Amino acid sequence: MWEFIALVILGIVFLIPETFADFVFKLLGVE
Repeated sequence: MWEFIALVILGIVFLIPETFADFVFKLLGVE
């Protein structure tokens, strides 16, 4: 299960880094 989650996260990071970074910033509360 953990391996699958890690692969999904890595895929997101590599495929859409800009969108992922935006999501992380919003998650951290950074405008």
